[in-house]
Amino acid sequence: MHTTDQQQTQEPSSQSSLTAHQNRTESLASTLDGWRRVLVRLDAALHWEQPATLGALLAGITLLFVLIAWLQPPLITMAALACLLAAACDYLVPCASQLLLPNDWSQADEQRYTDLCSRLVRYWDVVARGAETLVKWRRDRPQVYLAVTVLTLLGLMLIGERINNLFLAYLAVVALLLAPGLRRSGLPQRAMAQLIGKLRSGRKTE
Repeated sequence: MHTTDQQQTQEPSSQSSLTAHQNRTESLASTLDGWRRVLVRLDAALHWEQPATLGALLAGITLLFVLIAWLQPPLITMAALACLLAAACDYLVPCASQLLLPNDWSQADEQRYTDLCSRLVRYWDVVARGAETLVKWRRDRPQVYLAVTVLTLLGLMLIGERINNLFLAYLAVVALLLAPGLRRSGLPQRAMAQLIGKLRSGRKTE
């Protein structure tokens, strides 16, 4: 009887959580409506469905970092240029997408756009839960919070001292761009399975 009551209590909770997620997804989809054509094509490129677009994107990112390394602008100038570029894109990209991209918006495109917004909401939830965990550690387990924070920052300092920071930023951006396609292709999982298999076979040989 007690188990049945718990199940009945959990079902409305899961339903309300699902409803909240759907509402947030719909709100985000409405907010990014002007970007939907661009986002759908970008999502297809990042999942390696359009290799030419992905190659052009990687080439553009590489050219941008080469220009930054060559010009070496001051930090404030680079931050101002980044904000200026973001503001210009926020205004120009929706207008340009309506003029340059085809208007044949299909049901498949709509479903893909909804799935993309749903994933973005989930990613934000992961970040929010991570921040909540850090705040909880800081309040309830300050020693653990301090140790994790100090060790993480010291590790980043050591890496930054040994490797060029701009090169690290370039690697991070490229890794973010390639991550969706790699995850979809299953290459990391297969590589990890092969590595574990080799380690196990090596132990058996010994």
